[in-house]
Amino acid sequence: LFRSGCNMFCPWCSNPEGLKKTDNSQKHTTNEIFNEILSCRTMFFDGGGVTFTGGEVSLQAEAVLTLFKMLKKENITTCIETNASLKDTEKLIDAVDYMIADFKSPNKEILKSVTGADIEIIKENLLKRALSQKYLLIRIPLINTFNTGEENAREFASFFKELHDKSGSNEIY
Repeated sequence: LFRSGCNMFCPWCSNPEGLKKTDNSQKHTTNEIFNEILSCRTMFFDGGGVTFTGGEVSLQAEAVLTLFKMLKKENITTCIETNASLKDTEKLIDAVDYMIADFKSPNKEILKSVTGADIEIIKENLLKRALSQKYLLIRIPLINTFNTGEENAREFASFFKELHDKSGSNEIY
């Protein structure tokens, strides 16, 4: 389920059509979205369910949280793809079954200047998810000159070691 709007400004965005939340975007109620999801239920084989992505899903955290509660009552598995850069991501951390998060750069200054994101919020959200002991997949989109090279590799590894040590989890992928 693609949501519109994003708080980051990544020049390499793979879903640029979802960046802006415009007045022209099609609006649906949570009940309409829920009913659409239920109509697709036959496709949820082998534990499948629904993935909320975007844009940035936590920009609409309250509506997504309402949908998660409705979906849980139907035993439908939930997943989010997120940049984890907003405080509102925290609202979704315990409610979602699977979390896929992009960790775009370990460099605070470069991340802020290129994407507009605060690395500390991202790290806090990833740690909270790791501490929940629920599934967390962290992706690194490799972008030449932005987050590649030996120094970035060391900084990524350092953060992942810190995340592992603090959470005690072997289930971070």
